[in-house]
Amino acid sequence: MKLSELKNNKLLLLFIPIFLETFFLMLSGMADTLMLSRVGDNAVGAVGTANTYVTIFFILFAVMSNGLVAVMTQYIGYGKKGVAFQARQLAIVINGIIGIILTFILGFGAEAIVNGLGVADNLKEDAIIYLRIIGSGCLFDALIPVFSSYLRAFDKSKYSLIAAFSGNIVNVIFNALAIFVFHTDVVGVAFATLIGKAVNIALCMLFGYLKIKGLRFPERVSRKKLILDIIRIGIPSALETIIYSIAMGLIMMLLARMDTNGNAVTVKAYAQQITNFPYCVLFALSQANIIIVGWNIGRNELKKSYKDTKVAALIALCSGMLFELLFALISPMFLKMFTDNQEIIKFVQYALFIDIALELGRAINMVYGQTLKSTGDSVFPAILGAIFMMSVAVGGSYLFGIVLKLNVLGVYIALAMDECIRAIFMYLRWKTGKWEKKIVVKHDDVPILEESN
Repeated sequence: MKLSELKNNKLLLLFIPIFLETFFLMLSGMADTLMLSRVGDNAVGAVGTANTYVTIFFILFAVMSNGLVAVMTQYIGYGKKGVAFQARQLAIVINGIIGIILTFILGFGAEAIVNGLGVADNLKEDAIIYLRIIGSGCLFDALIPVFSSYLRAFDKSKYSLIAAFSGNIVNVIFNALAIFVFHTDVVGVAFATLIGKAVNIALCMLFGYLKIKGLRFPERVSRKKLILDIIRIGIPSALETIIYSIAMGLIMMLLARMDTNGNAVTVKAYAQQITNFPYCVLFALSQANIIIVGWNIGRNELKKSYKDTKVAALIALCSGMLFELLFALISPMFLKMFTDNQEIIKFVQYALFIDIALELGRAINMVYGQTLKSTGDSVFPAILGAIFMMSVAVGGSYLFGIVLKLNVLGVYIALAMDECIRAIFMYLRWKTGKWEKKIVVKHDDVPILEESN
């Protein structure tokens, strides 16, 4: 590819800032783990356990923004940027209400949640404290994907990158102070995370105001139509995430049953930090692609959507496999920075080799699955997820992990099978073209109002 073509490659131009934003977020999490490892493996396991559930809620907010991204990008491609701004305003209200509700649930129910999930006794106290503090910041988690998606949809991805990078730097600095200067350990790490998120959302809001100025675009549609479109796409995606949350919660309970000292949970926490790197590549590719496909749909260029998605999927497959293989090979040396427990290091490496298959399935799921949902075809991925996440991921974890006594490795086998099976169905669904009947913008029947509604 020539330099001039690279400069005009929209997938690459969107991928780079989204990847860097996601990468710095993952790097910040790794820095947290590295610093916490100086406190002890129990602290890592406790925070890893709590973060499993916090991350699930964050994914819920991000998935709800799928409906928002679909609406915004399709209307932007259609030439009606005012409707995209209107959609963002509605999403702020919806996600804000959910964020406030979850803040109360996690803030007041952290102990009941941790106790109910069967977390190992030596991890409970720190997990409860961390979950309670982090849970109080759910409103930040709710609003960050809304403002970030708004910037990306308007092709301002570099500004969401600046906001995320700044927040992560603040997080790392305050983490270091909490652990090495004030010795507040898990409590300090939790508050540092909250401060970092506050910086992120503040900058996203500022850049959205300065760089887009959505109020200057006059086009509007009825609020009812926008809400219905966002909900039609967002609710099935949210239900899929809720099912994923339940599945991951059950798997964490199974991990807790596999040993009494919390090693299985700790292995997953360390492995998760490493697999975050290939994950952020796949996530960035899928997010870049859904923006491009949304613009294509708005311009009524459906054939181009097939070609662009195929390219994104091929890149995701190759990069996911290569990154995971590399990290599996170097993991023993890498993990020595975190722990000197040889048993944990050994099992993390085994898990990473199994994870190569998982990442191949995840590459297809993320590109084709996320694109299906962003076009408006969100019910199919939700049904597929409900069937296979519970039967294969959870059922397989019990079979391989407990019945066949493969421990945490059995869990990774089950997760890989789940991703690969769903990947086949996602690809076939995309090829059928049924998603074309479910897109948001219909070029012959969208009533545009040239005033606020």
